Amino acid sequence: MNKRNKKLTSVLAAFLAVVMVLSMVPVSHAEAARTQKLTIYVGEEGTFIGYGNVRRVTSSKKSVVSAKKDSNYPSTVKYVAKKAGKATVTVKTVNETRKYIITVKKSKFTTKIKYMRPGYLLLSVKNNTKQIFDHVKVRYTLKDENGNTVVQDKVTVGSLIPGKESYTYIYYSYNSYTVDASKCKAKVVTPYHTYSYSYKNRSSKIEKKILDKASTDKELTFNLRLKNKMSSEKLSGYVFILLYDDNGNVIDVMSRSFYLNEKSMTTCAVNVMKGNGVVIDHYKILIRAYSSKFRR
Repeated sequence: MNKRNKKLTSVLAAFLAVVMVLSMVPVSHAEAARTQKLTIYVGEEGTFIGYGNVRRVTSSKKSVVSAKKDSNYPSTVKYVAKKAGKATVTVKTVNETRKYIITVKKSKFTTKIKYMRPGYLLLSVKNNTKQIFDHVKVRYTLKDENGNTVVQDKVTVGSLIPGKESYTYIYYSYNSYTVDASKCKAKVVTPYHTYSYSYKNRSSKIEKKILDKASTDKELTFNLRLKNKMSSEKLSGYVFILLYDDNGNVIDVMSRSFYLNEKSMTTCAVNVMKGNGVVIDHYKILIRAYSSKFRR
């Protein structure tokens, strides 16, 4: 064998040695990240976003988690948690394959219905999980004093922060039937958040200020200014305004959604009509805000 062939053989041997070493290297962080674990709750609807157009979606247990490609967005997968248990959702895109190892737990929300005034009930939802939800759908049943069902329907409550309550009102026709709030029931049936985003509670980062307040015998008006104090994050959420009588009972509730860019502000007008037995003693303004960042 001449010197040239010996040199070529040495180079080839070195190349094969490098290939063997590389084949023994552990899975990279990028590859490991393609298998992700998450915990969701019964009834939850959400999405996986990004990583290229989706070609195929499968679930190892459709009775626990069902998943399918979003017909409107080619790079998005929609999922629904049906019951407690475990399932693996596999998403194949034009670029890669991702696996989501999912644990589904029973929902942890506390709902309450209280009487406010004729025709209006207060619905509160407390989030007892560690997850922030953009909103939840609540199924409620209104009953009369004899326990007979008079109305069944659903309503959406926005911005559920862990350990906090969010609110809305339920209207009913008090001229057509009576409602006993103590016999009414409500249950969260569909919590919603986007798993492809990580959420953080930013309620303390919203600065609120009341402007142009005026009160007459007929109405209470003011402008509520909300400012995002953060210079690095956009914030979303809801502001809830609870109105109380002199006995500390909530007699009305209002909510406004907001989305604020970094260091930006918005102003919403608040107008409360008085009369018809509505006597406002004081009010509270509650902020439920969060940031959401796309997971890489």
